[in-house]
Amino acid sequence: MKFFPAEAAGGVNMLKNLAAPYQHLGIRFCPTGGISPDNMHDYLSLDSVFAVGGSWLATRQQIADKNWTAITQQAKAVTGG
Repeated sequence: MKFFPAEAAGGVNMLKNLAAPYQHLGIRFCPTGGISPDNMHDYLSLDSVFAVGGSWLATRQQIADKNWTAITQQAKAVTGG
């Protein structure tokens, strides 16, 4: 389930509180909105989070230019790959 805008809505603590009552159902979240390389690991450390999203990973211009090399490098930089 998408959790947007994650940071503006209370961040990691809010997501913990939202997810807790549904834990037994296995519902997992993809937070977006305010996610950055600086805070993505805080979200990814939660069992209820399966992925994060953010426009910082690939700019509109990089996509329009089909600059897959730059996008790949940015993805590797934040994942340690």
